[in-house]
Amino acid sequence: MKLKLNGWQRLWVVAAGIYFIVVCVVGAAMFPDGARLEAERAKVAIDLALRAQVDAARTLGNERAELDALSNLKRGAAEIRTEAYGDLSDAELIQRIRTTFGGKADFSTLDERIKRDAEHLRDDRTTFIFQAAAWWTIPVLALYILGSAIGWVIRGFRNKGEV
Repeated sequence: MKLKLNGWQRLWVVAAGIYFIVVCVVGAAMFPDGARLEAERAKVAIDLALRAQVDAARTLGNERAELDALSNLKRGAAEIRTEAYGDLSDAELIQRIRTTFGGKADFSTLDERIKRDAEHLRDDRTTFIFQAAAWWTIPVLALYILGSAIGWVIRGFRNKGEV
């Protein structure tokens, strides 16, 4: 059996193909790669390091160092990240903080975060793939249905109401 498509259906196939390429390109650019999660983990690592500095200064009784560390803690991990560690990638930053503060900070919360993020990343990727499929499928089907309805109305006018 030979498949026959009229001109409008061929136009729909071409439009669906072009839209498929657009969805694939945008989807590839937006695909969850874990960079956002890595950046959040870097901020957690900085926060842990700052808290370790406060504790170390408090233990030594160095009030000036404690006030400086508390000031840094108040400024926040994002500002410290940009200011002090701007040249490092997030993974390098985490490794450097682990090396520097290995025995001084408790990294169990960071380790739990890494494990939880790995699970979330897998779920985020699966969800994203299904959403991308829906981004393509729903508009393409809606366009086909709309085109069929318009064609049905036009045929009704051409046949003067005869069904």
